[in-house]
Amino acid sequence: MAPLPNRQSSTLHETLQRAADCLGPLFVYAARSLQYLYYLRIAIVLWLIVPVIAAIDGFSHPISLLHAIFTPEKVGQFIGATFYLVCSGWVALLLARVVAFNGSARFRYPQQIPRWVDDWLGVDSEHRVLPLLIIAQLPNFLVFYILHKNAVKESVHLEIPNFVSMLAGVVLAVVFWYIVTAIYYWTFPYAAFKRSARTLLFPRWFFLLGALIPPERKDGTMETTRLSSPPDRMDI
Repeated sequence: MAPLPNRQSSTLHETLQRAADCLGPLFVYAARSLQYLYYLRIAIVLWLIVPVIAAIDGFSHPISLLHAIFTPEKVGQFIGATFYLVCSGWVALLLARVVAFNGSARFRYPQQIPRWVDDWLGVDSEHRVLPLLIIAQLPNFLVFYILHKNAVKESVHLEIPNFVSMLAGVVLAVVFWYIVTAIYYWTFPYAAFKRSARTLLFPRWFFLLGALIPPERKDGTMETTRLSSPPDRMDI
C-alpha cells in the first residue's frame, strides 16, 4: 500500500512556490538593474571620482599632492576648476543618457532595460531633464566647499571673493554647453532618422523648440517614445 502524502511537505512546497512567484520578478528586476549599473560604470566613475578624492583631502589628514590640487591660489584657477567640474558632471550625464538610449540596440537583451533607467535616463526622461541637470552637479557642491575651505585655511587672498570666481566658472560652463547643445540640435540629420533630435542635456524649450517628434514607421504611422536603433549606428 502506497504511503499517504505528507501534508506538511505539500504545504511547505506550496509556500515556497508562492514565495518564488512573488520574489522571482523582484530578483530579475534587481539583476537587470545591476546589469545596467555595470553598463553605466564609466559615467558613474566620472561623476564621483573627483568628489571622492576631494573628500579624502578635505576630511582626512592632508596629503601634500591632493592638498595642492584642491587649493586654488588665483582667480583663474578657481574659474578653471569650477568650469571643468561642472563639465565633468554633465559629461557623465551625457554618457549615461547615450547608454540608456542605445541599450536596446547595443546589448543582448533589449527588453530587459529597467524601467527606472528608461524613466530617468532613456527616451522617456524628457520631463526629468532639469532635475537631472541639478542631480549631475550635486557631488560637485562638496568640491566647491573644499576649494573654498582650503583657500581660506591657506590664507589665499584674491582680487574678488571666492564664490564670485566659482560662479563665473559655472556661468562659463553653462554657456559652453548651451552652445554645444544648440549646435547639436541645429546639425541633427532629421532626414536620416525621420525624427527630432533627442534631448541630451538642456531641454528643447531652452532653444524655443517644439516637442520631440518620434520616428516614422514604414506604414506611415509614428512610433511611441520607446525606441530602438539599428546596431550599426549611434541613436541620439
